[in-house]
Amino acid sequence: MQQDLKTEYKGRLLAAKDLPTLPTVLDKVSRLMEDPNSSTEQIARVISMDQVLSAKVLKMVNSPVYGFPGRIATIQHALVLLALMLSRALSSVPRCSTLWKKA
Repeated sequence: MQQDLKTEYKGRLLAAKDLPTLPTVLDKVSRLMEDPNSSTEQIARVISMDQVLSAKVLKMVNSPVYGFPGRIATIQHALVLLALMLSRALSSVPRCSTLWKKA
């Protein structure tokens, strides 16, 4: 009987498609992101407290869209790489707007 309950609950958990992120973790991450003195280490530590958010970050950074060679295994490494990608994208915006003006 006990085993049947464990199997039933395990089945329900595995069937869940989108588990929610803990609201307290989202609040802490938001506050850290707004704080200019926070570090990627601090943000990664808070994100790591939530398995769902951690999985989403790692899934995103390891997707073929970004094309990073090798597997990114830590939240901190993922945050650094995503920040670099965003910085590169933002730094190319002025060059693109210059091209549009010349066209």
